Amino acid sequence: MYCNGTDWIDPTSGGIPNNWVNSGNNSYLSNLNGMVGIGTNNPASPLSIVYSGDYTGLNLKSTVGYSLMGIDSKNGLAALKFSNNEVGKWYLGNNVDNNFHIYKMDGNYGPKFIINSYGVGIGVSDPNNTLDVNGRVRVRNNGSTSGIWTSSSTNSLNSADGAFWGLKNDNTAGIYIGDNWRMELTNAGDMSIDGSLTVNNGKGVAYNPTGATNLKIYPFTTANFSAVLAGFAMSPETGIVFGGNFTTAPKVIVGDIDYTLGSLGELYRVQLVVYGCKVDNANNSSCKARLINTSPNPVNYNIIWNCIAIGN
Repeated sequence: MYCNGTDWIDPTSGGIPNNWVNSGNNSYLSNLNGMVGIGTNNPASPLSIVYSGDYTGLNLKSTVGYSLMGIDSKNGLAALKFSNNEVGKWYLGNNVDNNFHIYKMDGNYGPKFIINSYGVGIGVSDPNNTLDVNGRVRVRNNGSTSGIWTSSSTNSLNSADGAFWGLKNDNTAGIYIGDNWRMELTNAGDMSIDGSLTVNNGKGVAYNPTGATNLKIYPFTTANFSAVLAGFAMSPETGIVFGGNFTTAPKVIVGDIDYTLGSLGELYRVQLVVYGCKVDNANNSSCKARLINTSPNPVNYNIIWNCIAIGN
């Protein structure tokens, strides 16, 4: 019941299309279809609030304990909608999977922030880590250099426990671990490592300053050469074959003698000369070879040499 100044009237009856109507535009209550309007005589929802000033809202205040506003939905979607004159619509609430979310409904449509039983998702609809981000993450400088700190199992705040990945200064990025900077990379491309370095599973890397790829270093032993030569003699042309998966003709360096059998003449005066090296296939390469006896006396040996092939 309400008083119109003269009589008490039932707001749910009568021929007036909108009951509890103020003479201004401050308040209206309940038209005949069950809608309630505050500041409007044409409510579009069960409760519509319209205010012509700069600020409007719904204020809930408790003078003793908590103030709560409950939003419940039968189909699993309950949210608050935010927009600017129906443009830039955002939803804040739960989704049909009962996860909390912030959702963009126009423009760049989709979930922007999700909290589920696994963690927090930014730009993903189904995060499965404590923090799951779709895309790049930018960490800014707030007076301290930017980066990410990962704690050890102690979860202590001691700088010796855990590791920092980020900027050492404006020109250098690195990894801080063991209470010191262990790896640094400058914006000029120079890198330094404090400690030992294992590369290529311990096989190492040879740098090629004139090429776009690292050099391969392939050690091998030759076949067993029969060095039966007169003094100052040279053997017929033969060849050596080796692996290494080279793509261009490698350079071959002849090393020391791996195996020898025989005793006639001066062994150290026998030389292996290689030339005409080429790639035969995806696996093997080969070189032409000759034996030269630099001694005036004859020699008779079986010899195997250690060699190294270097190339791409």
